Amino acid sequence: MRRKYLVFLLILVILFLLSGCSDTVKEDDYISGEGNLKVVVNWDEINNLQTQQLSNDIINTQENNTIQVTHTAARVEYVGQNAVFTQMVERQTAVEEGIITFQIPATNNANLYSVAVHISGEYNQNRALYLGKVKNIQIPADGIVEVKMSDLDWVEATWYPYEEYSNFESEIMVASKEDEYYKMPIYVRDPYHIGEDLSYSSLLVGISGTSSSGDNPDGWRTFDVYNKNHDIGVVHEENYGFDKRDHGFQPHVDSNKFNLDDSNGRFYILPLVNDYTISWE
Repeated sequence: MRRKYLVFLLILVILFLLSGCSDTVKEDDYISGEGNLKVVVNWDEINNLQTQQLSNDIINTQENNTIQVTHTAARVEYVGQNAVFTQMVERQTAVEEGIITFQIPATNNANLYSVAVHISGEYNQNRALYLGKVKNIQIPADGIVEVKMSDLDWVEATWYPYEEYSNFESEIMVASKEDEYYKMPIYVRDPYHIGEDLSYSSLLVGISGTSSSGDNPDGWRTFDVYNKNHDIGVVHEENYGFDKRDHGFQPHVDSNKFNLDDSNGRFYILPLVNDYTISWE
């Protein structure tokens, strides 16, 4: 009886492992050898991007049009495998194109994520301007795959609050003085993982400040921003904003995920959050 029980358990474990792997990794995704992926960045082209529409709610941040792209970073992820490669290229004076070259293992299924940014050299003045992607890339052994800017699906990096909070910067919001936080939902552009349910730490876009992430059905990921009540139980007003530590929020691109230098602050997504007030009553 004990032997039959152990055999039954072994069969269950094997079935569980097979079912868990079948949806993410295909046998033919694995290829031996090494290949090359070349990303060609045309600077004039990327500064004149015509972004694609991912939903009917398009926000045009005119501020983006006045800031020039200075760097482009690329992130290659192997689907179903724990492999990620990142590189960045800087725009050079009088140079029309920048080249990012990856010498990486061959694969039948890789995703390329890119971000075009402005690095200012001044603290908190870095900006994420455009977000791009191309999926299901095949990189053959001993081959060279070239990806141009026109091959990527690009969108403008931007965000906006839920409709009922659209006037949060101009109107005083009211919250209970007994609550620790006042929750405000926003939408942030995330073309990278549409329809994917990921943990916050796995996202390429995030929020400076306390928040939690939600669904991304159409290229706009929801986040709940938590505004902290610093004097619970007391009637008072608190002022929040982009430049107030522990008092506000700002969407940004995760610089670590793209190997971007963030020594001068994160790469914030426009528009910047103006000052706003919550009345705790």
